[in-house]
Amino acid sequence: MGSCKATSTSGRPCDAPALTDQEYCLWHHPDREAERQAASAKGGSAPRRIGGDLAKALSRPEVLDDPMRIAALLETMIGGATSGKVSPGQLRAVTGACRALLQALEAGDLRRDVDELKAAVERIEEAGDRVGR
Repeated sequence: MGSCKATSTSGRPCDAPALTDQEYCLWHHPDREAERQAASAKGGSAPRRIGGDLAKALSRPEVLDDPMRIAALLETMIGGATSGKVSPGQLRAVTGACRALLQALEAGDLRRDVDELKAAVERIEEAGDRVGR
């Protein structure tokens, strides 16, 4: 499936995906006027629930202290964005927060590793002092 071959009203190429085995997207296909009008009418009458999945995802009792939990939150948000229940701005905000959480988790892991190495060096030094006496 390629991109639509039409030009948008702004003069730029349409970046919507073309319909299967077609050259145009639904909005530019010359033979799809009835479908286009039905989709437009349905979209205008659909109830707006943007933000519902965001509140549900963030109200979970889980602590986001594990990369898999963070991935699950992102999966929920991406699903909400693709269904129209989460706005692109909300998805960007949560994605940025998840990126920061992952960096903090990584920094914590590195700190823990450094502390373990320091403790191991101290044990080796203490053992060396006992052996050298």
